[in-house]
Amino acid sequence: MSQPKVLVLAGRGLNCEIETLHAFSLVGIEGQISHVDDVLAPGFDLNAFNVLAVPGGFSFGDHTGAGKALANLLRDRLAERFLAFMDQPDRLAIGICNGCQALVKSGLWDRQAETDSGQVSVASNAGGDYICKWVQVSNQAPDSPWLNQVPGQLALPIAHGEGRFVSTAELLPALAYEGENPNGSQQDTAAVTGFDGRLIAMMPHPERALRFTQQPDWTAKRERLRRAGEALPADGPGLSIFRSAARWLG
Repeated sequence: MSQPKVLVLAGRGLNCEIETLHAFSLVGIEGQISHVDDVLAPGFDLNAFNVLAVPGGFSFGDHTGAGKALANLLRDRLAERFLAFMDQPDRLAIGICNGCQALVKSGLWDRQAETDSGQVSVASNAGGDYICKWVQVSNQAPDSPWLNQVPGQLALPIAHGEGRFVSTAELLPALAYEGENPNGSQQDTAAVTGFDGRLIAMMPHPERALRFTQQPDWTAKRERLRRAGEALPADGPGLSIFRSAARWLG
């Protein structure tokens, strides 16, 4: 394929597909939004795409736990094709918020987790509150295709009630909360990677931080830049994650 192409899932309560596809389009990756049911159908060809994106939302209303019903569907009806897709060295996948919960709970986020989907999970936030705020995270996996253009630290928004990574073993975060752990996540984990870094499952929403003016403190930053005689940047911090993928895909 001459130009990388992304498949973004939609339907069944997922609701961030348009923003996610837009993020990829900004870095030159064309794409397609397809309903979950269509993708799960046996004849759907994942190999027509370079990237699979499972966006945020409230799949199946989170009635059985955040992302749990979607996780069961992915594991029961897509596992073989998904693992074959990810076993190709030029394929990427990303799960954001509800998509992260679904990939992790399905056990499909890493080949080594295939036989032990309970080893890592995403649980209710410590304290039980829904959290919607911007957080500071640090890049712990700069060799990942998703993080090779991401600075050492960046601010991203979170919006979840079940974002606390838990594991029966030590976690290796790809992104870690800095300064404040908002949900009690084990080892300050905000994201994990699998398949040698080609899959990232992250609770923050990079697609909601594509522009400089989306940051909550952008006016203060604008004033500091103006006084320093510097130009106002166009890009927000979240775009670096999608730009990393685009650069890796070439």
